[in-house]
Amino acid sequence: MLDRSSICWRQVGDWRRLLGTGRSLLLQVAHPVIGAGVRDHSQFLGRPWQRLGRTLASTMRCVYLPEGAAFEARRLRRLHTPMTGTTNAGRPYSALDPRATAWVHLSQFDTAVQVARLFKTPLTAGEQEIFYREWRDLGRALGVPERHMPVSVPALRDYVGHMVEHTLEDNPAVRDVLTQLQGEVLPPHPLVPGTVWRPVARSVVGGIQGLAAVGTLPEALRHKLNLPWTAADDIRLRVLSRTVRVTYRHLPLRLRFHPIAYRAVTAAGGFS
Repeated sequence: MLDRSSICWRQVGDWRRLLGTGRSLLLQVAHPVIGAGVRDHSQFLGRPWQRLGRTLASTMRCVYLPEGAAFEARRLRRLHTPMTGTTNAGRPYSALDPRATAWVHLSQFDTAVQVARLFKTPLTAGEQEIFYREWRDLGRALGVPERHMPVSVPALRDYVGHMVEHTLEDNPAVRDVLTQLQGEVLPPHPLVPGTVWRPVARSVVGGIQGLAAVGTLPEALRHKLNLPWTAADDIRLRVLSRTVRVTYRHLPLRLRFHPIAYRAVTAAGGFS
């Protein structure tokens, strides 16, 4: 079980992780199996806030609660077992495809490292290796086959590069996610009045999430998806990075961490 001494505890429950949500979604749905599964079985496009809340809670249980990963492994397997269909290329797929399952888990780690680099304190090479060992252990607990998880961070980088070049694709699910990241068609958040939602969506989702998502994607994937990125965009991302870092350091712990994470950290007596 992970505990307060782990890097996972410091990284995963931090609300700044949400700045990597768009990147994670794009990496995942660009996989042909995951993209087809979202197209055929997911309610993400119609109920994105509910889907995000469930995903966050699932991840928090895995990392911060005793036996949480075992519980989530059983739940996710039951949920995904009936999800089958045909990819855009006409190949049959199962949502339990081990390579697709591994990609979901490993792309989340890759995104966590990028979020730390831009919006937190960048992880050293040694910290990344420790974090990755913890993430692989968590993957095994969730049922990700060990043979599909690279053994080190350099091997993971090679794996991500290979996936971008040879497996990931542009597809309808990618375009749907990109449209939502622009803030134009995103359904209103339940806590935000409808009359103020559109400007909030354009500025917060389109201006922040869209910028962070596209700006942190692997450059080769940006080219594959034909996503423009300019020098002005790079400056905007750097300003956002600096603003988040400066602002966040003044917040109390209870506002910096997801409630499940905060309760676990405080019950353990804080970080060691």
